[in-house]
Amino acid sequence: VVCSPLTRALQTAILAFGPSTCQILPNPALREVSPRGYGPAGDPQQPECRGRPVPELREDARLQSEAVDWRLLPETSQPWWSATVEPQEDFDARLLSFCDWLGERPESCLAVVCHYNVIQRLLGIRGMRVE
Repeated sequence: VVCSPLTRALQTAILAFGPSTCQILPNPALREVSPRGYGPAGDPQQPECRGRPVPELREDARLQSEAVDWRLLPETSQPWWSATVEPQEDFDARLLSFCDWLGERPESCLAVVCHYNVIQRLLGIRGMRVE
């Protein structure tokens, strides 16, 4: 299981897969992006798209699971998220890098737990409605 390191995605991955024998890999490339229209690239990031330092995530009681493997995230308080709205080309490059990484994984079956805007972009679906 690979998931976004944002708390809500980690919680979902742990609830869905944590008790099983699956390993959960938080991957910063899957973090959410502000919806277009929130603000131009370079504007402050919307709060729900900002992450927390890895030491803080590791201490969060809601994220305690032996299944979580933190190795893809920096061990320091270094941010793995963007403090500003990403340009579209940076977001696309991030997802392309993720797809390359995913294609190199040895597993034959993987679950991806992430966010609406990431899924929409990965699948190339425009105008997808969620109610």
